[in-house]
Amino acid sequence: MKEETSRIWVGAGAVLVMASGLLSAGGSLAGTSTPWLGLFNLLNAASGAVLPQFSADARVVNAVLGGVMVGWGLLILLLRDRRLPWALVRFKVLVSLLVWFAVDSTGSLAAGCPGNLVLNAAFAAFFLPPLILVKPASKTGSVVP
Repeated sequence: MKEETSRIWVGAGAVLVMASGLLSAGGSLAGTSTPWLGLFNLLNAASGAVLPQFSADARVVNAVLGGVMVGWGLLILLLRDRRLPWALVRFKVLVSLLVWFAVDSTGSLAAGCPGNLVLNAAFAAFFLPPLILVKPASKTGSVVP
């Protein structure tokens, strides 16, 4: 994969992260919680834990999660700055993605929501190719993290 394709793909992933964050933040308000609540119930369907609405505590968590996701997505977009060595940017985004995957997936299993692992795996599968399948632009000046 060419570096430019990788940058565009990573940018699309960042927008996806931000959109998910906005959906999560929308779950903090009763009038805008339907999409996030629907996803939550779909991921928990196997356990039978279907909620008619989010509790007050869950709405706070939705707001915080939404803010973190929008911030993470924006950071990834900002890291696409062409003045930064792309190999270094890819490495940093990859490390953050792997840490997110490990913590989120472990927490989801501990909380009894294995369905979220499917969503996590799909998300990671979307992000991994532009981070690991890039051909170096040139042999000289490469950055090794």
